[in-house]
Amino acid sequence: MTLYGYVSAMHQIDGVIQETNHTSDVADHLRMPLRDALRATVQQSQKLAGEPPATDPQQLLAEQQEFQQLTERFKQLSGALLPLSQEIIVLNDCKTNFNEWRSSISRESRQVLRSVLGRVVGIVVALAVILVLSQIWRRITFRYVSDPRRRRQFLVMRRVVIGFLIGVVLVLGFVSEFSSLATFAGFITAGIAVGLQAVLLSVAAYFFIIGRYGIRVGDRISVAGVTGDVVD
Repeated sequence: MTLYGYVSAMHQIDGVIQETNHTSDVADHLRMPLRDALRATVQQSQKLAGEPPATDPQQLLAEQQEFQQLTERFKQLSGALLPLSQEIIVLNDCKTNFNEWRSSISRESRQVLRSVLGRVVGIVVALAVILVLSQIWRRITFRYVSDPRRRRQFLVMRRVVIGFLIGVVLVLGFVSEFSSLATFAGFITAGIAVGLQAVLLSVAAYFFIIGRYGIRVGDRISVAGVTGDVVD
């Protein structure tokens, strides 16, 4: 779940980075003609300032009006260009922060991935060892135990032990909060003890029947009020 959360967060950050890039491109596209117009205005004012001073009062008045127009145009262009430039700077800073944030989450996700893979490999190796032991137990039982009754007892014990070991491996592999597990197991045990009394007694009777001193042919037994002799 942690790894999935990291991957989802990286996808969301990638989407925000794309939106930031799009917004920055739009702002830069709007800024380019304004910047060109501002540069042309500055060049025009420099050109006008470099001309020799006029002696005619009307020409002097015209140059003064042109200077005022250039000044007003410069103020308007700079007033529109400055916020766009500031916006682009802020967007670039945001993009840098997003990239650093994504890199940090990517590093953490790789660590979590290695942890998950290591845990999965450990579980698989442990289950493989248990299954190998199960096959060895089975072969030893068939090779060295000739009595069918005793052989069945060993095979039943094998299933119980292997199932218990597999359960322990899975619990240790997937559970990280053992205090919560202990509380949960306590409630489960109490519920099973209260609600499954007949089943537990039946399981105990089953192991008693297949045990070393269990029921044999010729024994007289009573089951659910019915009494009789065991013939098979």
